[in-house]
Amino acid sequence: MNGTPAAGAPGRVPPRVAAVLLLLGLFVIGVVAGVALERIRDRRGHEGRRVRDGVPVWALPERDQRRHWARVSDRLGLSAEQRAAVDSILTRRAKQLEAARAEVEPTMSRIMNSARGQIDSLLTPEQRARLEELRRHRTHGARR
Repeated sequence: MNGTPAAGAPGRVPPRVAAVLLLLGLFVIGVVAGVALERIRDRRGHEGRRVRDGVPVWALPERDQRRHWARVSDRLGLSAEQRAAVDSILTRRAKQLEAARAEVEPTMSRIMNSARGQIDSLLTPEQRARLEELRRHRTHGARR
């Protein structure tokens, strides 16, 4: 009897079990920290731009951008004059973006249609029919 409790004594955790529990605890802490950091990173775009669901604020639909700027204006305590100026800037930007879209859209449509035709030409008639069915399904699903 050297004063140490026996390995099977109540209240004593065997060293191997303690090591496994320690490693398991560290693993869980690492997973939790990793998830938390990933969520923080996902909320930031390149160069710290705020993102929502992976989309930078500037790429959101106009109504969402206006909501965003309304919240920012509230947080900054903008005056009515400043809010009107921001609104004017956002309206001007929306018109400029729409003009740019209208200018680029025909070229993008041609590129998309060309790629679609090239892909269709590679398919068997059965595959082409199935792809058309998938396209119809996607189009109808998007309109719901």
